[in-house]
Amino acid sequence: HVQFETGIAMNGYEWIGKIYPALRNRWLIKISYENIYKNEIKTYTMQPMLLKEHRNKWYIIGWVEARKDYLTFALERIQEIQTIEKKQKHRIDFNPDKFLQHSVGIMEADTLPEKVVLTITAPYHKLLQLEPMHRSQKIIEQKEKEIKVEIQVNINEELCKNILSFGPYCKVLQPQKLKKQIQELI
Repeated sequence: HVQFETGIAMNGYEWIGKIYPALRNRWLIKISYENIYKNEIKTYTMQPMLLKEHRNKWYIIGWVEARKDYLTFALERIQEIQTIEKKQKHRIDFNPDKFLQHSVGIMEADTLPEKVVLTITAPYHKLLQLEPMHRSQKIIEQKEKEIKVEIQVNINEELCKNILSFGPYCKVLQPQKLKKQIQELI
């Protein structure tokens, strides 16, 4: 009578048992990570800050000293993990709520959030009202068969993927660079 969603690919879960103690004890971890976009495997040493589940997949967000930045890694693409049991100083500059507050999905961005205005037509206009694209979503105009929404977000691949998922029922009104990016992807 009740069926729960389970992920199709269950890769990466085996790393949680190694990451969680490092996260809890502020130890470093060294990972071999496959970048599927560049078709390469790189090694990163990081201080893990947050384990996060998003759409039935797990991610680790950590401070990578060599890059002087917080990076997000999908657990399913980790090839190997080595724990370095050396306690690290607590980083007070990481706030998980603020880190992803302008993201659509799990991808952070090093840009400032931008105002994005979209028009969504029937039947998806009702779906977007029930399931907002982002917590900042505001309906700025509503008609019988369409809505115009505004969101304050970082423009990234996940936002584009989300917009494209609406097909011809979504039109980007602003910013112009996002409109152009979507047109090029189509």
